[in-house]
Order: sequence, then structure tokens, then C-alpha cells
Amino acid sequence: MEEQKQAKQQIQIDSDILNTLSKAVRVSKKKGNLDRDEYKKCINASKTKTFFLLFEDALEEFAKLNDYEDDISTASALLKGVNYTIKDIEELCLILSKSYANETTSIGIFISAAINKIIKETDTIVLDFAGIEVNYLGYYLTRGNLIIKGSVGGYTGQSMQSGSITIHGNSGDATGRSMKGGSIIVDGNAGKYTGEFMQFGSITIHGNAGDRTGYSMEDGSIIVDGNAGKYTGEFMQSGSITIHGNAGKYTGEFMQSGSITIHGNAGEYTGHPMQIGSDILNTLSKAVRVPKEKGNLDRDEYKKCINASKTEALFLLFEDALEEFKANFFYHQNFSTASVLLKGVDYTIKNIEDLCPRLSLSYANKTTSIGIFISAAINKIIKETDTINLDFAGIEVNYLGYCLTHGNLIIKGSVGYDTGQSMQSGSITIHGNAGKWTGGFMKGGSITVDGNAGEDTGEYMRSGSITIHGNSGDATGRSMQSGSITIHGNAGKCTGGFMQSGSIAIHGNAGDWTGYSMEDGSIIVDGNADSFTGDSSKGGEIKVNGEIKGIGGNPKAAIFCKGKKVK
Repeated sequence: MEEQKQAKQQIQIDSDILNTLSKAVRVSKKKGNLDRDEYKKCINASKTKTFFLLFEDALEEFAKLNDYEDDISTASALLKGVNYTIKDIEELCLILSKSYANETTSIGIFISAAINKIIKETDTIVLDFAGIEVNYLGYYLTRGNLIIKGSVGGYTGQSMQSGSITIHGNSGDATGRSMKGGSIIVDGNAGKYTGEFMQFGSITIHGNAGDRTGYSMEDGSIIVDGNAGKYTGEFMQSGSITIHGNAGKYTGEFMQSGSITIHGNAGEYTGHPMQIGSDILNTLSKAVRVPKEKGNLDRDEYKKCINASKTEALFLLFEDALEEFKANFFYHQNFSTASVLLKGVDYTIKNIEDLCPRLSLSYANKTTSIGIFISAAINKIIKETDTINLDFAGIEVNYLGYCLTHGNLIIKGSVGYDTGQSMQSGSITIHGNAGKWTGGFMKGGSITVDGNAGEDTGEYMRSGSITIHGNSGDATGRSMQSGSITIHGNAGKCTGGFMQSGSIAIHGNAGDWTGYSMEDGSIIVDGNADSFTGDSSKGGEIKVNGEIKGIGGNPKAAIFCKGKKVK
């Protein structure tokens, strides 16, 4: 009995060290069966081995998340306070490539987080994955130099800010996507969408580049020593692309500004549709432009197109957008595509309102595409005092109000998921139910739901307010950073889980794990709270005016029941 007490005391004293080890070790500690020999064995483990155990932790956490930005944040949090070197990272790469060959994205996210934590301006890291093409290497690189032996997967150098990446092989799709600075050199070939949305920096490809290289790039430079694929520089806004070989069809299509230099041969329709010479035709559908290219668009047909209603022109543009959306994986890419297509197009709020029921009849299964396109159309013309009434004839459309900057949206009926995501200002009123992720990442404005709201409502919200007159699903307010959520009905499980600040008011009852791992902020429950209230919380305040079925383990939040502090 005395020996067991001493062992527990030793573990408690050195708990900071244990916190850097694997969950497998920590779980044993919780079970009380981590004996002295096992404890010493853990402490004496090599840094690379500890690193590997932490990756296993990260892999479990990644499985719960749906976004690579969540993954990089999770990995960074796990690595906080862990002591390791560049050599440890280099040795870990070989271990991971043998043990987790199918987890190329998870490996890349974890390695990138590990690099970003310790790398200095003059440091060089050599990564060797023994033939495994890992994704997301150099993600958000801020400084230093990465040298990668062999080929890599997709999204290498995504959103990198500075430093350099040299790839001694080929690179996958979307290399240098949204990069803000630094340089990337690829000794071999590069995949599709290289440099898409890049804002600054340089990419040099010594081999060939795939389709849509430089797609929607805002600035920076891309040099291709070999050939470039179709649609190179499509929707390009600024910057320069130099191709020493040949360029594919439709190079420079829809480009707004910038320069493309081709030392070899240019494919068909280079500069299309800029060479057509008609600003009006540029706003019409590809279906209209193609007959003109063939030389059989007669005067009557031309007049018919010009005199088409603005709503019809919007509908044709949506069909164009739908074709472009097929090539994109992320919703923000589609939003950008729709915004560029709508540039220079003349239409009104009434045209948008008329378009909604037509789209719902013709494209009932394309709810995400409809929502992204309508949101882009709204953002282009809406003013502070404008109100838009949207009716989709019973179709629950996704992503309505995405990135809304101002004005008022009134939606008749229920909506799908991600309504009001990343909205900045204005208001959205939903006369029905709302799906999952309503108000996720919102930065301002207000959302009112007359009915119920789905799970993860208000996740990661940074400001603004959400009011739900019905019930809300699980994990409402998950990881919210600020703002307020009011629920007039009941709330599901894990409401306010991981919340960092802000307030949640529940006029009904709250489910299990309310305030789970919350760091700060306040949760008020007028009714009852279920089991595990405040479990693993690190701070903040939970007030329950009814009964609390059970309080969770290790709560550090201030918990009140019927006005009396109980924890």
C-alpha cells in the first residue's frame, strides 16, 4: 500500500513529462497501473520514439476532424512543450513511411507542424519518405529550407509564407496553393492546379506542369521549363507565368490581368474569350460563345442572346459554373470561380430571387453548387440596407450566405448545412430548420433560425450572434472563440465543447458533456443539465438553474447549480 502511494506521488511530481508522451502511456497512468519500471522506461525513450507515439495520438485526433486546418492546429497543440530536433524529424520520416504508408496526408500535416515549431531562418531539413508520396509537406512554412528526396503528393507548400522547398522528384496537384511567399523548386513534373490562388512568391518547375497551372493566381511568378497543360492561367488576376515549352488549349481563359509568356507553341483558344472582342458576349454562356467561334452565330441569334432576360443570363452562367465546379475540390474554390464568372455581369436582386426556384427545379441534387453560386451573386451586388427573399421551393440548399458582407437574407423554408459560414456582417433569417455547421467560422452579423438547428452550429465562430427558436444539435458552439448563441429549446451533447470564449444561453435542457474541455466563456442553462457537465474543462463558467445529473471528471470551470457553486 505504501509502495503504491509512493509510485503515485512520483508520477504526480513528473506529470509534465508524462504529458508529452503517448496517450497509451497516459491511459496507463489514469488506470493506476503504471509501475516504477514502466515509468522509467517511458522517460528514457528516445525523442524520435516519443515523436512516433505523438503521431499516433495525432492520427486518432485527425480521424475526428473534417478539415486540414483543424488537423494542423491539433498537431501543433500536441507538440506544444515537446523537445525535439531537426534530426529527430528527419529520422521520424522514414519510420512513418514504413508504418503508415497509407496515411500520406496525416504524415504531411504532422511533419509540417513539427517543422514549423522549431525551424529557424538558416535551417535546412532533408526529408526522405522512402518512395512514399506524402501530401501537405511544407504547409504554412514560415522560414527555413526544406529539401525533399523523391516525389511528393498534393498540396506541397500550401499557404507557405517564406523559406524554400526543393523537390528532387515530381510534385502532385495544387503545389504552392494559396502561397503567400517563399520559393518552390520542382526538379520533375508538377500536377494540376500548381500555384492556384497564389498571392506571392515563386514556383519553378523543371519538367512539365499540369492543367490549370496558375488558376486564379493573384500575384507571384511561375516558371515552367517544359510544357504546360490546358487552361494555364485561367481566371488569373495578376502575376506572371513563363512557359519555355508549349502551352495547352484555353491558356489564359478568363484572365483578368497579369502576363503569360510562351516560348513554344500556344494551344487552341489561347486567351479565349478575351479575343472575341465583345464585353457583352463575355457575360453569356459558353453555349452561346461556341457557335460564334464556329462562325454560325447569325444576326437574329445574336440579338436574341443580347435581349435575353438577366435572369436567363444568370441561369446560363450557373450552368457554366457547374462545369467549372467539377474540377474543384473545395467550396471556397467554387465560390471564387463563381465570383469571377459574375464579374461585369449586370443583374438585380429580383433576378436572384427569380433564379432560386428555377435552379431548385432544374438542379435539385446540386444543393451545394446552388448555394455557392447564389451566395457569390448576392455578395457582388447587395448593399447595407438591401433585403433579399430566397425561396427554393422546398429544396434545402447548402452554403447560403457564405461570406456574407452586408444586407439581409430572408430564407423561406428549411436550409441545408453551412448556412452563414464565414459571414462577416448583415443578417440571415431562416423560416424553417437549419442543417449542420450553421454559422461556422462567422466573424460578425446575426443568424436567426425559427426552427431547429443541426450539430456543430456556431463552431469556431469568432463574433456575431446566433438565435435558435427550436432545439440545437450536438456540439453547438464547439471551439467558438467569441460571440453569442441563444437556444430557446433544448441543446444536444457537448454544447460549448472546447469553447475558448463567448456565451451560450440555453432556455431548455442541455445534454451530456455540456462545456466539455471548455477553456473560457459562459454557458447558462435554464433547465436541467445531463451527465458529465464540465468534464475536463480548463476554465470558464457553467450555470444551471435546474438540476445537474452529474459533473464530469477534472472540471476546472466554475459550475453553479440553482445559484450555488458546486465545483
